[in-house]
Amino acid sequence: MMQNFNNLNIEEIIYNLSSSKNNFNVPVEEIYNIIFKLANEGKEWNVTEHVLEYFNNHNINSQEIYYWILNNQNDSNYNFLLGCFNYYEIGINKNCKEAFSLFINASKKTHILAGYYIGLCYEFGNEVLKNEKLAFKYYEKAAKNECAAGEFKIGYCCYKELGHKKSPKMAIFWYKKAASNGHLIAAYNLAYMYKNGKGMRRDYDKAFGLFKISAEVEHMDGMTMLGYCYSKGIGINVDKRMAFKSYQKVTKLENLGNYIAQYNLVFMYNYEIGIEKDLDKAIY
Repeated sequence: MMQNFNNLNIEEIIYNLSSSKNNFNVPVEEIYNIIFKLANEGKEWNVTEHVLEYFNNHNINSQEIYYWILNNQNDSNYNFLLGCFNYYEIGINKNCKEAFSLFINASKKTHILAGYYIGLCYEFGNEVLKNEKLAFKYYEKAAKNECAAGEFKIGYCCYKELGHKKSPKMAIFWYKKAASNGHLIAAYNLAYMYKNGKGMRRDYDKAFGLFKISAEVEHMDGMTMLGYCYSKGIGINVDKRMAFKSYQKVTKLENLGNYIAQYNLVFMYNYEIGIEKDLDKAIY
């Protein structure tokens, strides 16, 4: 997604960058930190929104930043960041082929998170031949350097048999590592395995605790499952009001996008004893 700059003259932008005293080191570093944090929390789908919000809040032209990074490629962080701009369509049209090339360059300079994004390109065939074994290789490279995003993907690959033989035991090991490093989806997946006894002894208390962790940082599926735990007494005493509040919060945050939470919310409104009958609260 690109900001609207009404036919900006690219040559003019480059001239302004070279002639002005503007130094974008600080905002570029902050943008890098935003992407790094979101990826390792399992929120990379939200990168574009957060970066553009940063630009708008600081009155920054995304294309100026793009060309500044383009002209300062002596650092692996900048190689990686330029790849992200191409990958997420920030300041430039989406170009996964160019993004892949830049991620490769950054990875050769031992950039940890670049390996994770190379893995994504191979896993989903983003302008490169789909290759799940190579995807696993790059995820593993990232994971061995304490990259939570890479740790999560290794767990996911072992559980789903992507580029690696199926191993619930290994999936649990890597999900635990990723969750301990703050990866929300890893925590959610681990909670689900504890709840259903997939590859481990069923443990409702641990499942509830992990769902609660993911819910506290507004992971929508985690919030929905937290409501379910309260409703059914999984790892916690039955508390219909807390279940109702969890479902209600999800529907508000996702604007009714989570149909499971929406359905459960309306069901509780219609049938559960002790829930105040307020239709507006039920569906909004």
